[in-house]
Amino acid sequence: MVTTCRRTPKVVGRIYLRGRGQRRIDPAQSPQVVKRMGRKEIFDYSNVMPFWYHKRLIASGLGDFRTALRPLLWYHLWFLLVYLAVLAPTTGWLLNGFLSLTGHPLVSNYDLLSFGLTPIGALFFLVTGGLHLALFYFEQAGLLILAMNHLTAGKMTPIRILKVSLSRLPELVRLGLWQVLVYGVFLIPVGLGLYGVHQWMLGGLDINYHLAENTLEWRRAKRVAAGLLGVYGLGGGWLYLRWMFALAEVVFNDQQSRAALIRSWRLTRNHTGSLAVPIVGWWFTFITITLCGGWLVHGFTELLLGWAGLRLRWVLPLMIGMGSIALMVGLMSSVVWAAVHQFLVARLFIAREEGLHPKQAFEVQRTQRTAVLCWRWLRWVVPSCLCIALVSMLYQLHTLDLSINTQITAHRGSSRTAPENTLAAVHQAILDKADFVEIDVQTTRDGRVVVLHDADLKRVAGDPRRIGEFTLEELQKLDVGAWFSDSFRGERVPTLTEVIEEARGRVRWNVELKYNRPDPLLVRKTIAVLREANLADTCVITSLDQRAIDEVRRLAPEFKTGLILTTAMGRRLGVSTDFLSVNARQLQGSFLAAARKRGLAIHVWTVNDRDQMLRMLVWGVDNIITDEPAMLRDLINELESLSPPERLAVNLRTSILSVPRSR
Repeated sequence: MVTTCRRTPKVVGRIYLRGRGQRRIDPAQSPQVVKRMGRKEIFDYSNVMPFWYHKRLIASGLGDFRTALRPLLWYHLWFLLVYLAVLAPTTGWLLNGFLSLTGHPLVSNYDLLSFGLTPIGALFFLVTGGLHLALFYFEQAGLLILAMNHLTAGKMTPIRILKVSLSRLPELVRLGLWQVLVYGVFLIPVGLGLYGVHQWMLGGLDINYHLAENTLEWRRAKRVAAGLLGVYGLGGGWLYLRWMFALAEVVFNDQQSRAALIRSWRLTRNHTGSLAVPIVGWWFTFITITLCGGWLVHGFTELLLGWAGLRLRWVLPLMIGMGSIALMVGLMSSVVWAAVHQFLVARLFIAREEGLHPKQAFEVQRTQRTAVLCWRWLRWVVPSCLCIALVSMLYQLHTLDLSINTQITAHRGSSRTAPENTLAAVHQAILDKADFVEIDVQTTRDGRVVVLHDADLKRVAGDPRRIGEFTLEELQKLDVGAWFSDSFRGERVPTLTEVIEEARGRVRWNVELKYNRPDPLLVRKTIAVLREANLADTCVITSLDQRAIDEVRRLAPEFKTGLILTTAMGRRLGVSTDFLSVNARQLQGSFLAAARKRGLAIHVWTVNDRDQMLRMLVWGVDNIITDEPAMLRDLINELESLSPPERLAVNLRTSILSVPRSR
């Protein structure tokens, strides 16, 4: 039996889709049999889609990208201009204004969880997630229109495509809000499951104990948590595939967001696997090529830089060439991934709109072909990237400061060579020539300020009780040095006063307020001890809690303060503090430059790798917090022993395409 289907011209939104006339569908060659029954179509899919078809579909998407390269690049350029000039400032202003309703310019660290559980916080995360997803959809909508325009002989220009995408922006915002809401609802049981894992499988003990000992409970908890997150990830991926055509429905068929999600759900029914393989296959292919390419480029770069050494005459041209290559690769990779993905979605959407099986999507013929030769584009792409890299390098040379003014903070003392937060660790930090010693303070049951990091004594003394259950006398009976080494057996938990008196005048202090248990008097008691020791000029006070920092600034303005940031939302540079203490892995050059303009110092933690130390020194951060102060001091001495051209070569090698230090 052979079924003949007539394709009539149809209009999808403002994009004209041409029918392909008569098409004969033979069940012997295709697993699909189509029967027209009024508006209802009955599909019978009995075979699995072979890998060959997925390969051909991805090849078709890559071919679409090659022939549509010029409009893609133009659209990408116009989108960046619109985003940087209009969308990014507007979105930032809206989110900051929404956050200001809480009375704080920033929500950070542990406050994020408690904030998210409030009605205002839940609404904030919904709006934030929806807007970010809408901006992502805005870019993808333009690429999807461009893909459909390319496949259906349209004549829309990149600027016209951008205008059409902007006209759909309100509905894209609603689409993003709907999806974030659904993802958030499904995240609730996952969060409850993770909380249960911490309470029941880890016994509610401080996480640092499990991390240090790598306990059996910790390994089991990681597997369970990974399973929960894996199930959530698979569920989220499945939802994405079921909603894959929602964007196309909004853009082309003028559907409202909720109706678009429902329509996409119907179009993808019984086809999730057939749709997943080409999409996931493209993601896997792109990520694999990107990682392998990055590994090869990194290895080749290391080889060249090893050959160049510290000879400035070779390092400088290498930096310019590598910078131009990085610009080209960054530009093309950002366009390639999204563009090919949307070409695949466009082909699959056309196939489903015409009642075809997804495997027949690669048969959709391009009716518009633009002859593009790579060398013709390289004629202006390569010189442009070279010019940008050259200007960037000249600016970097102009603003580089070869002096080293970074200070060293020993994290909990020299905690790699002595037990942390003990008198032995403080003495070792002094021997290692650290500028500051960072210590953690909290209070005992009888209100004494002691130096200890964890909420309980399980990791450092083998006692699972929390510090709030001890008096000072009981606490100092425990040995907190034997766990580290027998040579430190007998070390006790010191009080803040004891630590200060032991090292008075030989080092400066970074005192971190630890709120492992609620103690409204911690700030007052700590300030009283520090004032009694007359340390206003040689001590800074830090905390993860913004309220504690505000209290210190109100009660003791003579002390410098620093907010420790792990994760944060809002205006990080708008907080009232003297410096920010940032995770070194999360530090970005743009953030560092903005902090300098505001006169805000940046401390980074915890830097124990020599290469990362060198990068932070070249970037010119104000303070490096490390467990290895001796290693960092030796590195600084090595840099200071180099000649100016050699030090410049080191800076260029390390800070390629990063924000240089200001004079």
